[in-house]
Amino acid sequence: MSARHTAKRRTGHWIFNDSRELSRDTGRGARRHDFPYVDIDTAKSRVRKNRMPMDSRQVISEISLSLWHQMVSKSQMFLWPDLAQHSPYMKGRNQTLVSKKVGALRDLRNRIGHHHRIWASELERKFDDLATLAGYVDPDFGQWIKSESQASDSQSSSGS
Repeated sequence: MSARHTAKRRTGHWIFNDSRELSRDTGRGARRHDFPYVDIDTAKSRVRKNRMPMDSRQVISEISLSLWHQMVSKSQMFLWPDLAQHSPYMKGRNQTLVSKKVGALRDLRNRIGHHHRIWASELERKFDDLATLAGYVDPDFGQWIKSESQASDSQSSSGS
């Protein structure tokens, strides 16, 4: 997003972009299809509430997984060429595949966050999806997640 912002000769950080280019129907009614900015505004509110500095890193750290899922969804397809170029190790640059994997991880995160059962949630596949998504950006990152995670260790010990 930073590279896209710079290429459009915009100043500042993309998270503070007043052109609201992430909205699909800019100018077609109050807050219509404005969900990326609802998530960003919520993150900014959290930063203020926590009395943290209002800078891009702090705001991004407060953004929900919902925004990132929206960024790779069909509704934001106009962003995909810019986002895909920063996933150099992804064969075919398949937006639908990425959106499904991110969506599945978001669903799992929501189930965990709401204290729902997850043992029937194909956890190994979702862990592989996480490592795969990271590997699209950098294969070493995907391998690092697999080598450093204790998730598979705890899952195999709980099944014994």
